[in-house]
Amino acid sequence: MNTRSLTPSSGSSAAAAAPAATEVDEVQLETTISRWLAAGMVISAILLAAGWLIALVQHPSSALLTRPLPLAKLPTALRQETGPAVALLGLTALALTPIVRVLLTLGHYFNRKEWSFVVITGIVLVTMVIGFFLGAAG
Repeated sequence: MNTRSLTPSSGSSAAAAAPAATEVDEVQLETTISRWLAAGMVISAILLAAGWLIALVQHPSSALLTRPLPLAKLPTALRQETGPAVALLGLTALALTPIVRVLLTLGHYFNRKEWSFVVITGIVLVTMVIGFFLGAAG
């Protein structure tokens, strides 16, 4: 009787399934990230175009000459429906898109319990958020 056929080999289907599951997981992550990045770009482009058009309608002679709007004044300006406020909202969406990507990656590493990558991605996220708020402040 052949005993080799009764023992699992390194080429068994169970051993081969683990890398395949990881590859599928990676592909799903990349697909999700690409969809979020594309959505962020489209939303940003729509808001930027809408802001420019609103400014053009409200102030045809000076639509392109408006000063940048501080992020702190965004809520008030949006209530007043000013073009620069809508455009700034588009720029904010564009700036937040990479942060969403890092958040998705952080969640992926956390679910897989890859703690060294969680720490590294967390540091990247904190750095990006600090940079975002420092840029918004001044």
